[in-house]
Amino acid sequence: RDTSVTGVQTCALPISQAAEAVPADALAYVGLTLDPSGEQKLDALRTLRKFPELRDALGLDGDLADVDPADTLADLLTRDVLGCGRSVVADVHGWIGDRIGLAALPDGRTATPLVVVEVTDDAAARTGLASLVSCAGSGVPSFGFAVSDGWAAIAPTDDVARQALDDAADSSLADDDDFRRWTGEAGEPGVVTGYLAPEGPAALFTAVISDAVEGFGMTSHQTELMDTNIAESFSGFGGAALQLRFTGGSLRMDAAVDESGAEPRAVADGPGAADLIGDLPDDTAVAIGVKSPTWTKQALAGLDQQALRQFGATADRLPEASEMADAFETGFAIAVGPQAASGVVPVAVVAPEYGEEARVVLIKLADLLGIHVGVHTYHDHTVIYDDPAWAEQIVRGGSLGEQEAFRSVVPGDGSQTFEAYADLDEILGGTGDGLDALRSAGATSVSEDGVLRLRVELSTD
Repeated sequence: RDTSVTGVQTCALPISQAAEAVPADALAYVGLTLDPSGEQKLDALRTLRKFPELRDALGLDGDLADVDPADTLADLLTRDVLGCGRSVVADVHGWIGDRIGLAALPDGRTATPLVVVEVTDDAAARTGLASLVSCAGSGVPSFGFAVSDGWAAIAPTDDVARQALDDAADSSLADDDDFRRWTGEAGEPGVVTGYLAPEGPAALFTAVISDAVEGFGMTSHQTELMDTNIAESFSGFGGAALQLRFTGGSLRMDAAVDESGAEPRAVADGPGAADLIGDLPDDTAVAIGVKSPTWTKQALAGLDQQALRQFGATADRLPEASEMADAFETGFAIAVGPQAASGVVPVAVVAPEYGEEARVVLIKLADLLGIHVGVHTYHDHTVIYDDPAWAEQIVRGGSLGEQEAFRSVVPGDGSQTFEAYADLDEILGGTGDGLDALRSAGATSVSEDGVLRLRVELSTD
């Protein structure tokens, strides 16, 4: 491991990164590796084969060791996306490699798209890409390409593609310090790597806004002021990245986002997110636990009362924003129960506060939202509910946090400030829509040392 970048540990990128063919000044990048290290390739194919539509589309019925993901992807793109005939599809086989990247390059106030594809035969790639240009249907934007030293670049024009490869040869994204730092912070590389440069949000937002207001007749001064405001809004952003990987029968995403320029996320005392949902009933369908940082309290305390009145609540029943902030200061949990035979899906909100103050605030909040609910205090907690039977289960408690389906997608030591869980067997099971293999989903986040870390995992049977 390398600690040369701002003292933060970063992972050296493997040879399987398409970022080596992308210029270092790219604003954003998504890379796909069709032959990842270790068991990931077989794990991915085994997982995808569990879904009938994907199994048929990708041809995963036979021996997975014989599947060539590059040729399979080439077939889908040339035949189904571009609408090319069999002869062109056949021409693509044999020269597409295992690394593909999509990037956005800076271009004044806009951004230029770039696709880079690893090729195993430069001459065959030139012939195949020329065939793709000629066969692309009318619904596909025109594009140009360039091929050099094992890489093909696809861009709006041939000149842009050629320049991108030349720039990457001089200075590639794979060697950029910010790219290496943030992709390393996101963990070990997997099937997909994503990256957003420090300049990315401002530049991409400017490009989107520029397209949206084009034709409004803005003066140069107005345009300059708009650009300045956008740049200031994202001035504290230092970069972000994600890694998407297959492990066993699970698909997992890890992301890291720079928070060094943001206000410190001091966290109020009280139970962690895991503590808030770990004792919910075992058959909970959806659970969300939030250990509120102090900025959440500040945000609630600053709510515009006039805006709250838009919900239709009368002034005497309108909860004070500061009261709501106090009630939820140490966090809250949302618990959705299994669907009853009547079709009703019970929902409850649990706050680790108790006493008459929290009770009054929650009753007012329910009235504000127009929900007919009950409120009950138990074990130093307050629960607001729409179904008495579900509330009784919550009061009795359970061991959701100890269930294997839960632990497989919501790991951790309980210090996370946010945790979410969904029992996909309960939500989607038996629907007959090809998603029966899905088992559970989970998400966690924690902020530490100026980095927000997010993990999302999807498991299958």
